[in-house]
Amino acid sequence: MYSVLLVEDEKIELDTLRDYINWDRVLVDKVYTARNGRSALEYIVQNEPDIMITDIQMPIMTGIELAKRVREEGYKTKIIFLTGYDDFEYIKEAFRVQATDYILKPFMTEEVEKLLLKIEKQIDSEQTAEVSVGVAAKQFLEQLCRGDIKEEEAQRSSRHYFEHSLNEVTYGILAVYGVLEEELIQKTGENLKEIYHSFLIGDVLVVILQNHLYFWDGAKRIRSLLQGNYSIACFKEKISLNQLRECTEQLIELKEKIFFKAKGEILDANINVGNSPYSQVFDTAKSQLNKGEVYRALKSGEKSFAEGKLQELLQDFTKQKIEGCIREAYGFYYELKSNLVAGDPALSAWMAEREEDWEQGILKGRYWEDILKALLSYCGYIIAFYARQQEDPNYHIIARIKDYLEQHYFGVCSVEEMAEAVHLSPNYLRSLFKESMGQTILEYVTDYRLIKACELLKDKTLRVKEVGRMVGYENESYFGTVFSKKYGVTPNEYRKMV
Repeated sequence: MYSVLLVEDEKIELDTLRDYINWDRVLVDKVYTARNGRSALEYIVQNEPDIMITDIQMPIMTGIELAKRVREEGYKTKIIFLTGYDDFEYIKEAFRVQATDYILKPFMTEEVEKLLLKIEKQIDSEQTAEVSVGVAAKQFLEQLCRGDIKEEEAQRSSRHYFEHSLNEVTYGILAVYGVLEEELIQKTGENLKEIYHSFLIGDVLVVILQNHLYFWDGAKRIRSLLQGNYSIACFKEKISLNQLRECTEQLIELKEKIFFKAKGEILDANINVGNSPYSQVFDTAKSQLNKGEVYRALKSGEKSFAEGKLQELLQDFTKQKIEGCIREAYGFYYELKSNLVAGDPALSAWMAEREEDWEQGILKGRYWEDILKALLSYCGYIIAFYARQQEDPNYHIIARIKDYLEQHYFGVCSVEEMAEAVHLSPNYLRSLFKESMGQTILEYVTDYRLIKACELLKDKTLRVKEVGRMVGYENESYFGTVFSKKYGVTPNEYRKMV
């Protein structure tokens, strides 16, 4: 549907236009009126109608003067002039201000309706062409940013789409880092008018901004829209088209530094954001020693001591580039999970509820801050587990029992021998263990045996029967039954999965 503004100082003619034209037939749903050029201009500034039908000779501001002002202000409203035979000289002047057509007075309403339908088709065609050219122009800018177009072709395209050479057309440019969701592109583009175009290069969202605003303010609005979950680097000054590739490359290079910065910051792309954290040499051997210290610190249950050792190790990871840093972080997490946590059934049960959240936080963290938060939380739960155990007055007794079980799991674990070693009756020991560990001695031994079996099954040279015997099951069939009950798959099926 279309909108029409009627401008006529003669009330009878204005009422005729408004009341006798079949607006539904000509697909017009909004009809507005003005009695002089000044009032008409005020309406156009506020509403920008699709079509304006105006008399030429009016007081205050003539139709010609009105049309000139409309064009000077950049509005694309189609203009139809109403004129009498003795005003015909004005028509020449009217077409100099890009009038679309004219109607001679007196007029028939059918004539006006026919002309409106003709102009509406013209509007539709122009809008379709504008959309097509607009899409192509955005693709051209993206090619410039990626460096996928030669300079000679770029100059031709610049003049075609923007009617100026590369160095005469300017935009703003910024980057949003760690973007993994395609819908984020749509979200930014649909909600902010200052965004001309945006596209992904890897996980960096490159955003081209309209050149009529303060780009830093645009960056702030984008950050607000994204709820502060992403860091942004922005060039404060206008960038000409022939600078787009260089500036895009600079934004991509900043990714390595911004990864380690606080999430949600806006950084000036022209300012060095600090030395690369990986400028020092990463010492793998030293890192392994540090991991050993962290394991011991975590098991101590002493929060401040353990967190201090952990922070030292994680800081060491940042001496590498992003990929290496993430690899070390996930490797450390996996070692903790496979060795420290999985090796203790009680600790494994303690950690199980949030295991998936931690793993996703480490694997899918957009910034080092996200990964660090997940790792610290994971280790915090381990520290809390050991601290809780040590608060138990029976901690040292239980620790001795666990140590005994873990050294004799592959043979016969005698409750009587354990009870004698800690000077308790067998029945009281069973009750004490269940109260402290949340499971019976038999359940603990079974879990521990199966954890060890999973490790051994990774060695394809060992037969399932041998693995069963190595963890305390002489009967292969019984071993398979216990394993399937715990994991939902047979030992052979598990072996294929790993």
